Amino acid sequence: MKSDGGKGQVTAELDGVRLDKVLPALFPDLSRTRARSLIQRGAVRVNGRRLKVASRGLKTGDRVQWVDDPVVAKMPSKGLDIVHWGPGYVVVRKEPNQLVQGSPAGDQGSLERLLRPEVQAKSKVPAKKRPGKGKREGARSSLHVVHRLDGPAQGLVVFATHKSMAAHLSRQLQDRTLHRVYWALVEGIPSALKGTIDMPLSKVSGGRVYVDPAGREARTRWRALKVFPTLNLSLLELTLETGRTHQIRAHLAEVIGPIVGDHRYGARGWSGLRLAAVELSFHQLNGKLVEFRKSPPDSFFSENLTP
Repeated sequence: MKSDGGKGQVTAELDGVRLDKVLPALFPDLSRTRARSLIQRGAVRVNGRRLKVASRGLKTGDRVQWVDDPVVAKMPSKGLDIVHWGPGYVVVRKEPNQLVQGSPAGDQGSLERLLRPEVQAKSKVPAKKRPGKGKREGARSSLHVVHRLDGPAQGLVVFATHKSMAAHLSRQLQDRTLHRVYWALVEGIPSALKGTIDMPLSKVSGGRVYVDPAGREARTRWRALKVFPTLNLSLLELTLETGRTHQIRAHLAEVIGPIVGDHRYGARGWSGLRLAAVELSFHQLNGKLVEFRKSPPDSFFSENLTP
């Protein structure tokens, strides 16, 4: 039976040995082929940092960790859906079950990993001379994660491609002037056409959150867009006034009903979380407000909706 992870430390006998040979030596269950696959996937860390260079020699005492996860191995790897390149930022549409950023289990197919070479190619500038060496070097491009979207969810995400824009967007996120609007297909039909859910949330083990009077403030505004009485489903539009982990998912499950496909918060057997970030707006460095909208595909409403 294959193991799904392990930790170890490089011994004196393995000093200077390349990473793809160290892994099978420390973890006998790993073949060199599988070790290479884990390295390529980004599922190996040395001294806490992800290392993807199979030929890199390690030193005595280096701490090696690998984590495998079938979800990461099967993450979407198709081309990026880039919505807009802007000054210092890029807006993309995330696929369902695609990570915004890598996890300890790997980063294959994550938006950050797929975007990095695109940003590097896009941001090429004339080379500069290195002081006192007479050699030329290109300016480094950068990619900064500004906010995240739950792995099973889909929709719009903005990345900064310059440090100043990253700081600018982060301030807007903190000031709540970076606006995000979501659609959710929910099990249940609300008794009103719109409302605000104002319920503090706390985290529990396993990544879940729950309504807790002693928790952090959390407010979600919602309005009904459409109801499906025969299926007992509703399509809701939601706007975050705060940005807590799983805020929409926990609030809806508590007040109206769980999001379709959200088994973590009590949904029935339908597959695929029906939560999508459909609108995104923020200010550029020059103060101009920019707005983006992208509706989810038809499968968001129709796929596997027969109980």
